[in-house]
Amino acid sequence: MSKVFAAAIAVAAALVAGLVIAASLVASGLLGKETPSFEQAASQGISCARTNTSSACSSNGSRGPQGPRGPRGTDGPKGGQGATGEKGETGPRGPQGLPGPSGATGATGADGPDGATGATGASGTNGTDGATGATGATGATGTNGADGAQGPQGDTGATGAQGPQGIQGLTGPQGATGATGATGANGTNGADGAQGPQGDTGATGATGLQGPAGPQGPPGLQGTPGASGAQGVAGPQGVAGPQGPKGDQGDPGPQGDAGATGAQGATGTPGATGSQGTTGSQGSTGPMGPAMVTFVAPPAMALTGWINQPAATTELYGFTRNRAKFTLSNASDARFFVNVAIAGAGSSTLRVQYSLDQTTWTDLPGTSVATNTTGLKVSTFTTVPAAAKADVFLRVVGQNGDGSADPAYGTMALEAR
Repeated sequence: MSKVFAAAIAVAAALVAGLVIAASLVASGLLGKETPSFEQAASQGISCARTNTSSACSSNGSRGPQGPRGPRGTDGPKGGQGATGEKGETGPRGPQGLPGPSGATGATGADGPDGATGATGASGTNGTDGATGATGATGATGTNGADGAQGPQGDTGATGAQGPQGIQGLTGPQGATGATGATGANGTNGADGAQGPQGDTGATGATGLQGPAGPQGPPGLQGTPGASGAQGVAGPQGVAGPQGPKGDQGDPGPQGDAGATGAQGATGTPGATGSQGTTGSQGSTGPMGPAMVTFVAPPAMALTGWINQPAATTELYGFTRNRAKFTLSNASDARFFVNVAIAGAGSSTLRVQYSLDQTTWTDLPGTSVATNTTGLKVSTFTTVPAAAKADVFLRVVGQNGDGSADPAYGTMALEAR
């Protein structure tokens, strides 16, 4: 159907062109006359177009307004493939290819004849030395001389003057020990004489003779060396195979013409504005900001004292008039502080309690402070338990008084956040 539509458009365009040319000929008075040649028309200012088979001429009238752009025709059928062009000249020689694989190893040649007998080998190493002969017997030791008889011990005489050191004689042989004589009576000790110089060390005795070394044993016999085998002749190396020729590169195919760029389509009308989305759900309530619950705030120059604070857990001053109502629903943590003007007993404390009905009371964690010294007492911020996160009643209780001390307080409050 599209091909028929395209053919109709082409025929209509040809008819329009014919009508335009006819109008030009009528205006120029050429209609009904012999059609001028291409050269004559050109000399008369008539516009002509020539093809391989015909020519058409028209006079140069004023240019009319451009007609509207016709719809794009359907793409024509693809033309047949053109004839293959002539083969181009042979290209330059390509680079040399990689070396071909090595040829197979040639067969091993036959064993050559036995070579001449080699020269006699070098002499073998000497045999190991024979064992050392036994050491000769030690000569007999000479006999000791006879010991002389020991005389009786004489009385100790007076110590004479120290004579000069004589030359030390040779050490004589040691005699046999004689029989011990009877112990004589102890004489009186003489005066100690001066100590003489130390005598020279005696000469060292001569070393005994060493026995002669034993004779060396004869060397062992050398073994006969074995004969060396003959080596065969190496076979020749095989010839490398020839390199195969490189194939011709095929001609690249012709590149097709680029298609004409299509006209840009008109901008579409903007779409309608979408309806407004539904409002999102409200976010959760943010954390509570700091808030203060004041239990006692005495006026200037006035002190509120607790007369005889008892030891048992007792509501502040023993009355209910200092209770408060406060919502802790959004509180995360809380702390209690009190300014002690007059100290209580040694273990006295104050703390905060909460209740839902003013009947059952529970300690609020982390709110206990000691009141046994003066000054501002502040507990640490402590998490508010889930049971207290409501619209609750609050009170202050004291404990561990001694029944005689009268503590007094300034400002007293709970801070929640």
